[in-house]
Amino acid sequence: RLMKELRQVSLSGNFEVTLVQDSLLVWEVRLFEWAFADDSPLHQDLQQLSMDADDLVAVVLRIHFPEDFPFGAPLVYVRSPVLTSEFIFDGALCMEMLVDWQPQYGNMVAMLVQ
Repeated sequence: RLMKELRQVSLSGNFEVTLVQDSLLVWEVRLFEWAFADDSPLHQDLQQLSMDADDLVAVVLRIHFPEDFPFGAPLVYVRSPVLTSEFIFDGALCMEMLVDWQPQYGNMVAMLVQ
């Protein structure tokens, strides 16, 4: 199942995906298009970081999948840049889709776009 999800994420063209230590259970995903409202503090912080770097700053996520995926929810961490938000706790991303996980949510492209 994870191989299918990896293929779909890779083919979407919106993300760069790397397997951490060649493990299908741990992905590092680089997001270059932010789906945050323009007036949100998170968008403004990323925009400022990009201006300071004179380049688009990617959000890098580390995703740990349980052995029983899609029945168990993945754990998603923001690796870089360091962000503060009401949805990020010690680097862990907290979103409704992950907290109230259902096996039918196993579509990783949809989760990453959200």
